[in-house]
Amino acid sequence: MLLEDEGSSAEHLVDPHGEGSSDGYALASGQVDCYADRDTVVFEDACHAVTHFIEQGAWPSDVRFEGGCGG
Repeated sequence: MLLEDEGSSAEHLVDPHGEGSSDGYALASGQVDCYADRDTVVFEDACHAVTHFIEQGAWPSDVRFEGGCGG
């Protein structure tokens, strides 16, 4: 998830082929959230996208994202 600044809407990577939902991770409070599979990506894809963003200042053309000012 990428925030432009405090209070901005966040951009996040998406899997346009993701369907259904999966259990998330357990929070310190014991709460376990459920996330739409569309809103999760394979770890290697996330690493690729973040590395490219850090080096180039923009998402790579081969990933999808939503939120923020585009996507």
